[in-house]
Amino acid sequence: MSGNEYAEAFREEAAELLAELETSLLELEESPDDKKLVGRVFRNMHTLKGSGSMFGFDDVATFAHQVETVLDKVRNGDIPVSKTLIDLTLEARDHIKKLLESLGGGEIDAESGLAIIAAMNRLGDGDASAAVLAEAEAAGSATVQPVSTEPVVREAAVAKDEAAREEPRLVHYLVRLEPGPDFFTGGGDIAALVPELAKLGECTVLAECCQDRVTRQEACDCDSFVDFIVSTAAGENAIRDVLIFVESSCKVTVTEGGAGSDGEEGHKRLGEILVERGDITAEGLNRALSQQRPLGEILVENELTSPLRVESALVAQRELDKKQNAAKAAASESIRVAADKLDRLIDLVGELVVTQARLSEIASAIEHPGLAEPVEEVERLTAELRDSVLNVRMMAIGITFGKFRRLVRDLSSELGKEVRMVTSGAETELDKTVIERLSEPLIHLIRNCIDHGIEAPAERLAKGKSAEGEIRLIASYAGAQVLIEVIDDGRGIDSDKLFAKAVEKGVVKAGAELSREEINNLIFAPGLSTAAKVSNVSGRGVGMDVVMNTIRGLKGKVVVASEAGRGTTISIRLPLTLAIIDGLLVKAGDTHFVLPLEQVEECVELSREDIARFHGRRVLQVRDHLVPYVRLRDFFAMDGERPDLEQMVIVHADGDPVGMVLDNVIGEHQTVIKSLGWVYRNAEGLSGATILGNGEVALIVDVATVVKQARDAEAASV
Repeated sequence: MSGNEYAEAFREEAAELLAELETSLLELEESPDDKKLVGRVFRNMHTLKGSGSMFGFDDVATFAHQVETVLDKVRNGDIPVSKTLIDLTLEARDHIKKLLESLGGGEIDAESGLAIIAAMNRLGDGDASAAVLAEAEAAGSATVQPVSTEPVVREAAVAKDEAAREEPRLVHYLVRLEPGPDFFTGGGDIAALVPELAKLGECTVLAECCQDRVTRQEACDCDSFVDFIVSTAAGENAIRDVLIFVESSCKVTVTEGGAGSDGEEGHKRLGEILVERGDITAEGLNRALSQQRPLGEILVENELTSPLRVESALVAQRELDKKQNAAKAAASESIRVAADKLDRLIDLVGELVVTQARLSEIASAIEHPGLAEPVEEVERLTAELRDSVLNVRMMAIGITFGKFRRLVRDLSSELGKEVRMVTSGAETELDKTVIERLSEPLIHLIRNCIDHGIEAPAERLAKGKSAEGEIRLIASYAGAQVLIEVIDDGRGIDSDKLFAKAVEKGVVKAGAELSREEINNLIFAPGLSTAAKVSNVSGRGVGMDVVMNTIRGLKGKVVVASEAGRGTTISIRLPLTLAIIDGLLVKAGDTHFVLPLEQVEECVELSREDIARFHGRRVLQVRDHLVPYVRLRDFFAMDGERPDLEQMVIVHADGDPVGMVLDNVIGEHQTVIKSLGWVYRNAEGLSGATILGNGEVALIVDVATVVKQARDAEAASV
């Protein structure tokens, strides 16, 4: 690896660690007594320090080391978790991010780092550290020096060993309790031990091992036992500490059953478990193995142990295998791949889909009996490969939720409001490109909710609401789309005020009649804002315009619903992917078009008699409704005579049915989206193109734009 590659690898790892650190800190603020969260925060900072020193990034390593020193005191209980601590640690996280950005040639303010560490040390007994910082500040040092004499580890092997010492591994222990005659008479209770052991980690009771005999006092004898698997990083002594009070009346056996990751420990064999427990001797095991039959059967037949103990060992073996296999799967469940490599793979699969379509068309024309089966097989494999590769691009939208929680926390504090954020559907997956472009619109929406929607605590209390406002961010699947909702319980939209502002700005005419939904959607008009004054948060009427343009660019749709005094819901519908879509292939004149299949409702015929019946008005009665239509020939100014019997594809646009009139409907088509290129960048009504099986180009219709322009032209002609 070159130096640049090392730097890039470190940046990628550090970005993930910082994101996890922020999430952990926000969770810790809500649960300050959660020791696991404290440990997670400490480990994130520790790893940042170790990785920074490993790759030679001293500024990051030394600063992280000082923060880690304070966090170690928090972990040991010397410093309590408080809002001040969370604030400072978040500031430290942001400072490390700036240090990483400065590696590319930017500037960093060293004084801010000094101030953060000084403030953190003042939370506890940090006199010595403060003295060192004061000396460094007086000397005008540009780099923060360590607050202790412990050197920053530079070698990768040493850093790895240190991390191993700091971060105990998860181990699965086999625990056996054999109650003596006076265990139950002395008030002993096996069930009461389970929650105590569970405090150390996961505790699995191995059932069907004479459980009934143990729970019935009168049936208890020296052969009765209960087995557990305790998965913990606390060590064997911690388990024995829990069981210390029953050792006088129970025989307690604790053996290590294997690590929780793919370390040196491997699969535990049945014989090993029995020998470790003392259920059989090593000699008896070897004698039984020489007979080459199922070991449990041999041991019982030779009266070397009981069927009950063999069954217990088998259950333990199965449970250990499950836990170790799950740990190995978790350790290898992901791999980092450069985005450009993934994009290249998507392009190749797209070309393969096009080539497969051409192959199928040629094969159908030849009608060779030996060609049909392999062509169908290629079609099936191509479809599976396409779906698999598209799934690789899919990412859970929850990866963006963490940054929004931080935004809500910081902005509500800045505006003097109390706001909590509730998220749902974090596991909902979207195309990587969609998620990346969706981040900025969601930030604008959440900022708008806090600034305009959520009232100040006093105002909320006066209205009978709780002082704390709520913003809900919900993601879910809706057919072939994803629905994202941003909901607040604030004051809602003042429709009259918004309409008056729109008239004042010339967005709408004074006498225009608009529905409530149309008025609400005016919040997306450029330059329109109802804010009383411009602040550093909002008020210039720019943010919501960005939201609408971005969502339209993603082929999505935004709907606003609001109730005065109750709150506002902004719903965003987006396609799952932008790479390949299902389309309806149609033809107008000599040109092929593709309509997105998710927007198609049905197909009907349009005859000259239908046109004459409505005196040339562009509407058609479909059952009990009049459906307006747009003729693609007219919209794209195509020459030639249209057929006597035209086809009309009814699509839904902004919730209303609209007809697309064309010459022929050919059928469904798997569409690999290609950009039109800079020459056609201003083409209206088109969102891309695709290549058909015969090599021809088909244009993908932007239904929303076509409908909007047709409506605008109709309104202008009235």
